[in-house]
Amino acid sequence: MNADGNLADALFVAIHQKIALIRVCGRGSFQTGASLKQFGMSVLNEDCDLVIFDMADCTTMDSTFMGVIAGMALRLKRQSGGTIVAMNLNSKTLSLLTTLGLSRMIETYEAGSTPDSLVAHLSKITDLGPLGNANVDNELNLETMLRAHEDLVEASPENLPKFQDVIEFLNRDLKKVRASAGDSPP
Repeated sequence: MNADGNLADALFVAIHQKIALIRVCGRGSFQTGASLKQFGMSVLNEDCDLVIFDMADCTTMDSTFMGVIAGMALRLKRQSGGTIVAMNLNSKTLSLLTTLGLSRMIETYEAGSTPDSLVAHLSKITDLGPLGNANVDNELNLETMLRAHEDLVEASPENLPKFQDVIEFLNRDLKKVRASAGDSPP
């Protein structure tokens, strides 16, 4: 819990056989985006074909976090034809996923409507561990945010008008960071 008495923003993860579970607590945000993206790469390396997001304790998500989910879904589908499921969604988090078109590319279930087959998978995963926030520098954070927004547009081209300015801004910032890193001595 944080100082306000709310759940601290955190991710808890596990991989069991070819199933990955990610429990989102608090806000899914750009602050956990790089860590989630790194875990997503390990999910692909482990050849997982099912990724389940348990959103029971998730209060909201920002576009970067949802973009990382979109990127995971796109890569998982290409690599193995696998599926991402978001379960235990509240009306707000379901609406966020629907608004950005993610509900067309991942399976979504509101709290109380999760199929028994998914509940059975979850009962086998008991060893959740905290996914620490990656120590990311500004460049990696900008790269993650940029790729997340590009993935939102790839997932649903209707998102381009929503994120075109964000993508341009992140591209400019990333170029500045890279240019200044190139100017500094090694």
